Amino acid sequence: TNPPNAHTIFEIDSVTKVFTATVLAKIVQDGTVKLTDPISLYLPKTVVGPEKKGRKITLENLAAHTAGLPRLPDNLFTTTKDPQNPSANYTTKDLHESLATVHLNREPGKKSAYSNYGFGLLGKLLEVKTGKSYETLVQENVCEPLGLQNTTTQLSAQQKERLTPGHNPKGEMVSNWDFDALAGCGAIRSDTEDLLKFIKANLETVDS
Repeated sequence: TNPPNAHTIFEIDSVTKVFTATVLAKIVQDGTVKLTDPISLYLPKTVVGPEKKGRKITLENLAAHTAGLPRLPDNLFTTTKDPQNPSANYTTKDLHESLATVHLNREPGKKSAYSNYGFGLLGKLLEVKTGKSYETLVQENVCEPLGLQNTTTQLSAQQKERLTPGHNPKGEMVSNWDFDALAGCGAIRSDTEDLLKFIKANLETVDS
């Protein structure tokens, strides 16, 4: 097996959340959404956005892990067909059903608690608002401006050949993970060269 290099593609898993938050920041800057928008603005009328003590979840709450949502949707594993790839079959319908029954752990905006659920929901809401897929949003708002050639949720055949497989704690090879409705929390694949460009862009100071 060849050792990894700058062009070896990895699942970047939760680093995906930084890309999702960057997309949010860009479309806030463009005036498409506001951080203070309640998520109910972007949910079907048949889906009631959860709230606690009269406080509604906002886009900012999702991005800051302060929505009060649990780490994972309660119904995630009831949809799982392959335990080694648990989120692959979790659909938008499943996500909406979970929102109808979820009990918030705390009032939105009060305290931070890490949530894959929240960032998956954020990615889905940005899709709804813009009418674009999560992949398109990442490409247009992050990858194309920064020249990231190997950062994507949809690998080409050539890129798949450079994708490293996952491994469990015992060092045994396991399947890669796929995402549907929860793409915003962990679906991106990328290589070291692209990630260094992304880090450099985030560290630069740009005059406003």
